[in-house]
Amino acid sequence: FLADGMAVLFTDVNREDGERTLGDLRATPEQVIFSHGNVRDPAHSDAVARAAVQRWGRIDVLVANAGVQTPGRLVDCTDDELKTVLDINLLGVARICRAALPSMIEGRKGSVVAISSINALVGFPGMAAYDASKAAVIASIAGCASRSARPAWISARASRWPASAARSAWTPAIRSCRDSGSLKT
Repeated sequence: FLADGMAVLFTDVNREDGERTLGDLRATPEQVIFSHGNVRDPAHSDAVARAAVQRWGRIDVLVANAGVQTPGRLVDCTDDELKTVLDINLLGVARICRAALPSMIEGRKGSVVAISSINALVGFPGMAAYDASKAAVIASIAGCASRSARPAWISARASRWPASAARSAWTPAIRSCRDSGSLKT
């Protein structure tokens, strides 16, 4: 995103990892914001979206990439383990989408990329909760992408191949913003 001239706000539940990433990006404070927080906290998603809009005026692209695995067969998973996986992997995506979409709707454009997993389509032994959560991400983003669930000018995709598919999804959004003259650098 930075190489394409976009500003970036990213979050991490681990402050040290987030600060290390921020340092690795070697970008100016005008280009990148790091927000320490947890996708399990609805207030965090709201604050992140507000911070992006306050700093740059709008949100053009959202990549929802939080995820956690709890290995084990479904019969061995506790309710707390299931709730944790679903709260982070599914509800975390829903929360940040809910927080970011109003800016996209107001700006009459935007792209949402939710990172899922091949596990959503091909269940893997010992990963029942993770597999189910990632399948639910695909279904929820498909609902977001349907014409009845969103305005026609917002693109929404769930990617099961994080690096390559997400890149192919955000490139049209970057070009659209650049072509319209609204890309903020």
